[in-house]
Parts: sequence; C-alpha cells; structure tokens
Amino acid sequence: MPVGVTDSQGARSTYALSKIGGESAVTHYADAYGFEAVIVRYHNVYGPRMGFDHVIPELMERALNEVDPFPVYGLEQTRAFCYVTDAVDASLALMNCRLDQCELVHVGNDNEIRISELLEKVLGGTGFQPAIQALPAAASSVSRRCPDIGKLRRLTGFSPMVSIQEGLALTWDWYRQNRRPNVESGFVASGPLE
Repeated sequence: MPVGVTDSQGARSTYALSKIGGESAVTHYADAYGFEAVIVRYHNVYGPRMGFDHVIPELMERALNEVDPFPVYGLEQTRAFCYVTDAVDASLALMNCRLDQCELVHVGNDNEIRISELLEKVLGGTGFQPAIQALPAAASSVSRRCPDIGKLRRLTGFSPMVSIQEGLALTWDWYRQNRRPNVESGFVASGPLE
C-alpha cells in the first residue's frame, strides 16, 4: 500500500508520521553508505510488564477490578497478537540473517482473533461474568489488523510458538501480582486503545 497520512492533525498522526520519517531515514542512509539494516514493524506485542494502556492489559485490569458493566470497544474487530518471547525470537533471528539491502519486516503473529473472542479468553477462568457494554471502535481504528509475516518466514524460518491461550495465561500471572497502584475499582481508560 502507498504510505500516507490523511489527517496530519489527527491524534494518532504523530505516531504514523514518526514511523514514516524514521523508516525513510534508515532506508536511505543504509543505501547511501552500503550497510545492512532491518526495519522491524512490531504488531500487537503483549506480555508481562507491558504497561496498562493497551487492549489486553486494559481488559485484564477491568476484570481484576470487577468492572460491571464491562466496557469493550470494537467487539467485532479482529487483531493478531504476538507474545513477547516470539517477538524477541523473531528479532534475534533477523539480527543474525545476511541481507543484501535494507529490509522492512513485519514481526507478529498471523493468527487473528475477534475482540469478542479475546474477551472470552481473558474472562475465562476468572469466575467473573459481567454485563458486556459493547462500545464502538474509535473512528480512526481499522476493523482488521493482521501482519503479513511471509518475509519474516522467508528470511529466518520463524514461526510464532506461543498460542494466544498460553500467552494470556503468562500475562495474567504478572498482572494479578502487579496491579496498577492507586487505582480504585472501576473503569480507568478514557477511550479505546489498540
């Protein structure tokens, strides 16, 4: 797809513009001076210690705080989540492969899951069964996000090893022990996060 930002004043434009600028600088510098470079685009990496401002930790925090009704944005959307150890393994594999030029490579997991299914997996086993408050996704949010990791596979032979179920269990362990400080029970975030 051609690279473009349709609204340079939009709240999420800074992120996109900084990535475009950084990738362009690395690509042209590597070409001008003849060295190998890999630009890695990570897709929905999750796991312990990732903070509290993304969909998986937000769902877990709401479950821990027994928020009811339970707000969820974009239940119909699909995403592909990559557990952190898979992202590290892919990154190390890319650092160890020989390249003839600067390569842009997507790192992630290409097993998609609907947000409604993710919610079921997050809540499963908690014993908490709240009323789900289905909210619309943010206007700038795409309905489907799944990386093409074909180039990653071709260059390194990489294949994601950690299933969403395994990754969520490992992530839950950390969030149960490391709840956000000074947060009272209730909904914390102000809007949908990706």
